[in-house]
Amino acid sequence: MLRLHALLGGIAIAACVTAAMADAPADIALIVDRDEEAVSLFLSLPLDGLEPALGLPSEALRDSSGLFPIGVFQQEGTAALAADVIAGVDLSLDGRAAEFPPMSMMLHERALSLPFETPLDGWTAMSVCGVDGPDGAAADSDVQLYAGYTAYPASGDAVLRLALPNDAPVELTVRDHWAGQVLAERRMTLLPGETLDLAIPADFAPGGSIENAARWGGILLSVIALAAFLALVLHRTGLARRRPGSA
Repeated sequence: MLRLHALLGGIAIAACVTAAMADAPADIALIVDRDEEAVSLFLSLPLDGLEPALGLPSEALRDSSGLFPIGVFQQEGTAALAADVIAGVDLSLDGRAAEFPPMSMMLHERALSLPFETPLDGWTAMSVCGVDGPDGAAADSDVQLYAGYTAYPASGDAVLRLALPNDAPVELTVRDHWAGQVLAERRMTLLPGETLDLAIPADFAPGGSIENAARWGGILLSVIALAAFLALVLHRTGLARRRPGSA
């Protein structure tokens, strides 16, 4: 009887664990890169979360043999597949539907997951050139997807709205940037049917971006260099005037 109870208890625990795994939210990381002329999006998520979060079966990324054709990705590019990845996502800027043409999409082994916090990380991760993808027969749970998109021309200070086609909760991490400068990092759970509005912080002025800081820094360095040069010239002129026999 004790063995029967233990067996039934084990079955119940296994069932609970299985149910919890089935209900576990898909994890998506999103990098937003803004400037005065464009808004870029970089996306990362585990491949087994692709269909629950974005509505695209992972089989769409495999060939007729059920393998990931990494060689084909690298030879022909992956923009069309990247477009399929977000085909079910509604995107708008300041309330108006916005087109985010795809740049690229790439798959990597999850065990070798790449840094994904800055726009540069996004550019690197989505690149198909000179990188090794996962084994063609790898399981979805062992693969991480990265993709990138850019709306141009677009106003970087617009409110970006996303509506995912997710049929399950999605754990979303958003890192928002302006010309390389971190604006905000947000973590949230997006339930089915919910929309997400991403606005730049109210106290952020685009004139305070790293781009402008670098410009003013360059001007300041030029002024310092000019002052140093003039000081050197005046110093040498003073020495010349002190030399014996100089008039």
